[in-house]
Amino acid sequence: MTINNKTSGNLPSIASYSSSTIVAPLSKLSYMFIQQLEEALPEEFLRNLISLRTLHLNKCPLLQGMRYLTALQHLNVGKSEVVDISNDWDEMEWQGLRTLLSLQFYNLPKLVSLPMGLQYLSSLQNLYILSCSTPLRAPKWYKRPAGASFGFGGKLVGFHPRPSATGVLAGASEVYVHTLVTEDSLVSRLSEFEAAIQNGERSEDD
Repeated sequence: MTINNKTSGNLPSIASYSSSTIVAPLSKLSYMFIQQLEEALPEEFLRNLISLRTLHLNKCPLLQGMRYLTALQHLNVGKSEVVDISNDWDEMEWQGLRTLLSLQFYNLPKLVSLPMGLQYLSSLQNLYILSCSTPLRAPKWYKRPAGASFGFGGKLVGFHPRPSATGVLAGASEVYVHTLVTEDSLVSRLSEFEAAIQNGERSEDD
């Protein structure tokens, strides 16, 4: 489903329709592309998108009510001069996106730091930040544990530039988050490593 300035005026009024006339079709929707809207869709509209798995927001304000998209797995937000992803959503919006696997930000001039809400995305596997002109600042909850990659909420992640199609590393404005390791897994590996040292199977220099 695609929504833009030309089609948004044709959307039915949520308040004027019964649940039987509008909820059923929306509840089955799995893909949505929204672009060039001056105003965000009403929060009531999102309540019914219980099957939505992919959402693209292009040249439009952020939607309020993202916490209702409990099945969302892929979210792309880009090409907006007004979107401030770090401040436009509160904690409740982020906490509702626990099924999100992939998140992409692109061409967002106001993106100056990673949103605090990222720490609540417990299922996130990939984060892409593309063509955002301002160098990113890590939020206060971002810490680098000794001997590990950056701390990402309850997980540990590695940050690397994402390879381009030609295999050459892209510029610093493009960030790819990968190699998520849960803290429990890390502790387990560390215990195995210490046991191997004690048994003489490995040295501390390994």
